[in-house]
Amino acid sequence: GKFAACGGGGGGGAAAAAPAAGGAGGGGAAGGAEKKEEKKVELRFNLMAIIADKLQKAEKQMEWQRFLRQRVNVSLLSRGEEIELEDEMDEDEAPSDVPSFEGLCEKEIPELKAMVVKCNAEIFRLKSIVTSEKELRETWKKENEQRKKDAIDRANKMAQMQAMEQMQMFQSMQASMQQGPAGAAPATGAAAAAPAGGQAASGDPAAAAAAALAALAPAAASSA
Repeated sequence: GKFAACGGGGGGGAAAAAPAAGGAGGGGAAGGAEKKEEKKVELRFNLMAIIADKLQKAEKQMEWQRFLRQRVNVSLLSRGEEIELEDEMDEDEAPSDVPSFEGLCEKEIPELKAMVVKCNAEIFRLKSIVTSEKELRETWKKENEQRKKDAIDRANKMAQMQAMEQMQMFQSMQASMQQGPAGAAPATGAAAAAPAGGQAASGDPAAAAAAALAALAPAAASSA
């Protein structure tokens, strides 16, 4: 039901479709050029959008060529040519600017075969672009993951170094605190002794005099 045999119909579909496809591509490029003129802060994101558009553009163009090739092959089959369909594209999803079956039926068989050859070459070229772009993105993904891993490793090392420095400072302060009471012990003993002597010296004067006489008594007896 989706594929119609060649009958009457308007022609020139392929010629009209080619400029349309080119116009769609030009619109994407113009949009990318306008994005480049935005603020510097957004430059990185704009460039990534333009690069992403290159992959999407190639994929859309390849899809367009595959739909065209399928319709041309169906047109050749309807004329009795032995053709093997390479794609199983859903015609409901075909872009509106792909040449119709009616338009293709206006063309001669040699022209249709030439269109198939051209479609094959274009699909091969676009496939290489898509493959290259996907490989490039995979490389970027791996590089980003490696950069992220390196950044995390650097942050961990810095955190470990800071923790070690803090631990050393803590140990140094702890050692200083432990040395302080030990060095002050003699001074504390002397300070404790001083009040004792002072207290003895500042005792009762009578008792002090008696003690002095008692000390002088042996000396006087020896001299006598």
